[in-house]
Amino acid sequence: MKRSMVVLVCGLLLATGLLAALWIYSSSRLKQISAQGENTKEYSRHYALITDDYSDQWESIYTSARDRAEEENVYLEWVGEGNPANYAVEDLFRIAAASRVDGILLHHSGSESMKELIDDASREGIPVITVLKDESDSSRISYIGINNYQMGEIYGEQILKLLRSGSNQILVLLNETENDTYTNIMYSQMAQKVENERPQDRQAVFSTFDVNTSTSFDAEEDIRDIFVHRNSLPDIMVCLDLISTECAYQALVDFNEVGNMDIVGYYASDTVLDGIRKGVISATLSLDAEEIGRLCIDALNEYCSLGHVSNYFNVGLEMITPEDL
Repeated sequence: MKRSMVVLVCGLLLATGLLAALWIYSSSRLKQISAQGENTKEYSRHYALITDDYSDQWESIYTSARDRAEEENVYLEWVGEGNPANYAVEDLFRIAAASRVDGILLHHSGSESMKELIDDASREGIPVITVLKDESDSSRISYIGINNYQMGEIYGEQILKLLRSGSNQILVLLNETENDTYTNIMYSQMAQKVENERPQDRQAVFSTFDVNTSTSFDAEEDIRDIFVHRNSLPDIMVCLDLISTECAYQALVDFNEVGNMDIVGYYASDTVLDGIRKGVISATLSLDAEEIGRLCIDALNEYCSLGHVSNYFNVGLEMITPEDL
């Protein structure tokens, strides 16, 4: 009996917390909308973008998606962006679902609870599309992202160009929360590409290092440990996310090691491009953020209009080097 009461009380507290969060967030949104003036527009659909990343990359994706949505008379809301309350992604998802949006675009590292939330939204008739990070075991209707095999190929090609005579130590920085099947496919293909095509006088020894990218501060501390505690720096450092790339760039400058190590980064933010121009970063993998934004809106519109959509959309990739700039 006591146990049943505890479960009931916990359930009521959870429901109360969600309602409070929804009320606070809705009040904040109403204030923002009111501040925009009296000019209003009626939209045919309301989509929600939910991310655990507010970097330059996602600013660009959102801007492209918002512009595309405007063309299609759709209102796209980046739920949680600019809101002082630091809600977890799961809570933002619950808020969007409770608001009965017409579709959700989701970027999240993945968890069992998120899978359940996606399945719940699907049962409620709210389609969910995952972007750049998939949740393939869930009821999401489509995935817009990177071909990991192709990503490994492109990274491998760039590493081959940077190999020097003799033995080359290559350190790949992994997100400690994302050592999943997709990352393993990319890493295996990268190493295989280099091993199969390297000149005989150039060897490549691969190793990995887990980085906590929850915040820029955590990532910075982890990457600085590489410079402080290792006997020698790797010859090539491969970064698979924007935070690690920018932190590695800053650490190389701070420790006065420019020229002693090549950095192959991820995404073409202003900071990363500055590093390439200065010769500190050797190259960076670039995604077409505008294409991703357009695909997000087009895919949701197609599903809402026709009831079906392709299960996977592949995003274009290219490597940017100093010569390209």
